[in-house]
Amino acid sequence: MVVRKLKKLKGTLKFDAIAFTGNSGAGFGFPLSYLLKIPVINVRKKTRAHYNGAIEGTVSSKRYLIVDDFIASGKTINRITTAIKKELGNRTKPVGIFLYDSDRIAKFEGLPVYTLPSPACRCGFCFAP
Repeated sequence: MVVRKLKKLKGTLKFDAIAFTGNSGAGFGFPLSYLLKIPVINVRKKTRAHYNGAIEGTVSSKRYLIVDDFIASGKTINRITTAIKKELGNRTKPVGIFLYDSDRIAKFEGLPVYTLPSPACRCGFCFAP
């Protein structure tokens, strides 16, 4: 169900990469990337000695979807967008946020936020913002 809805969302938003950070983002980001047949942008939490960049993955994306568990303060989303913009400039932009561990609709600075359906919801399509 999730993949089917994300494929539909991909057709609407025209994103060509999945962006995430940390282990929680990787747990959903890599499988979604594989199933949707699009690359990832992995924003590193800290620069490591063996790699100086803030991001790993595709550098040719034009539009990316951010995948995260939930939005509390917005710092993670800001860190993702800031790191990608710093590395790739204006060549790419975020087109939305997909939250996989939230049953509340959140808002974030002009980006649409999509969530998994709430167990309490009976409409069957809580995926839309």
